[in-house]
Amino acid sequence: MPPPPPDTGPAPDSALPPEAERILSISGDVYFRGLPDGILTDVSASVLGVVGYPREALIGQPIAALYVNPDLRGAFLDTLRRNNGVIRDHPIQIRHANGRTIWISTSCHLLYDADGTETGIEGVVREITTRRETELQTRRQANLISALLDASRDAIMLIDRTGLLLAANRIFAARFGSTPEAIRGRNLFSMFPADVAAQRRQVVDQVIRSGQALHTRDIRPPLVLDNNIYPVSGPDGTVEMVAVFSSDVTEQVRAEDQNQSYIKEIERSNDDLAQFAYVASHDLREPLRTLISYSTLLEQRHAAALDEEGQEFLGYIRTAARRMNALIEDLLAFSRAGQDDCPDQPLDTGTLVQAVIDDLALLTAETGGRIHLETPLPGIMAAPAPIERLFLNLFSNALKYHRPGSAPDVRAGFSPETGHFYVRDDGIGIAPEHHARIFQLFQRLENADGSTGTGIGLAVCKKIVERLHGTLQVISTPGQGATFLFTLPLAPSPSAAPSPPDTSPPW
Repeated sequence: MPPPPPDTGPAPDSALPPEAERILSISGDVYFRGLPDGILTDVSASVLGVVGYPREALIGQPIAALYVNPDLRGAFLDTLRRNNGVIRDHPIQIRHANGRTIWISTSCHLLYDADGTETGIEGVVREITTRRETELQTRRQANLISALLDASRDAIMLIDRTGLLLAANRIFAARFGSTPEAIRGRNLFSMFPADVAAQRRQVVDQVIRSGQALHTRDIRPPLVLDNNIYPVSGPDGTVEMVAVFSSDVTEQVRAEDQNQSYIKEIERSNDDLAQFAYVASHDLREPLRTLISYSTLLEQRHAAALDEEGQEFLGYIRTAARRMNALIEDLLAFSRAGQDDCPDQPLDTGTLVQAVIDDLALLTAETGGRIHLETPLPGIMAAPAPIERLFLNLFSNALKYHRPGSAPDVRAGFSPETGHFYVRDDGIGIAPEHHARIFQLFQRLENADGSTGTGIGLAVCKKIVERLHGTLQVISTPGQGATFLFTLPLAPSPSAAPSPPDTSPPW
């Protein structure tokens, strides 16, 4: 509170007539007059209702004593003089008699004598605390909205029905080499060439008329922009504004185009591979068949003419020819793995696997082993031929790589708990350091009789499973057999009830 005035008797009467005092008390305004040094010489009685002090306590006191920050008094006078001695609706923060901070607004002017010398100040003030707090709250909300808009990677703008820009973020403004503050208040359509502006206006008009959001793809080389345009309705449901969210998807589109180029290149490579498979199955096998045929005729017709060493050499020829034929067959299977012309379809996996087991009856009898299913197998979605090849290769390996002197025992099934199919044997097992290598091309392990396979069978299995977006792995310890675990896409159950709709909030 200002110090009390010196004891010089009662304060002088107000220079205002009683009628003016009554008007001021009704309006809540306060009249004041002061000297150049800031001492109050007169103030209306209505000041009590604004600052809580009677006029007698204020007359003769420096005006700056009411300021929350008295140093701002000098800045206020500088502003007043720069404005030719007149200022309107200038906000000032002062201290009320009860200690709380309030805001007042002053409109005043400087007083001069006949020589132009500054003799004082005169004006009116009114309390604007509520208005000021509302303005500050509005400003804080505007700053928050601006910060949220600028945090987005999209260009965002808000326009009215005529195209007047009401708000925009920095990314949108940067497209025009400007700032949000500089473009706010401009007409959006005036910022484009006439033909482009007409297209934009047509889209905006469509959103306003329909009240429905619209999505557009805007190609402006070198940019590609993905735009989502939303209507913003007023209290009566009429579309008053339009919000636009524009994403720069140039790099995404470029990446998609590049991916398409890669896909086409892979397709061309696959065509070349298919052509190679055709050559391998026909041109390469033709001389091989000739070699096998004539070596067989040589044995049948001229075996007596060959000594023991000649018979041995002839056996090498037949063995190498058959091995070469198996290698070509496996290479052909690898090149075609997962590329079956037959589309994916629901398969009765149990029936299909049993047919594979039946086809291996001769090899099973030769090894003295057996293959049986431990569990029912669920249906899957796949083409039949690759799945037949998958189980054929796994069963064949299990039968071939058995422990010497022991008949192989091969088991297959499905684990609902893990979602894995499995093929398990009690054979020679695989050392851990070979677990990854066996799925690579031409990686061979010896079987019970010392012979090796082509090194392609498990690579084919892995390729088939991965083409179906599954996984294939082995769990094995030398001398304790091996278990191959793999996943395949399960067919939907025909009896499965549809899931109830999700009614939970999206956030």
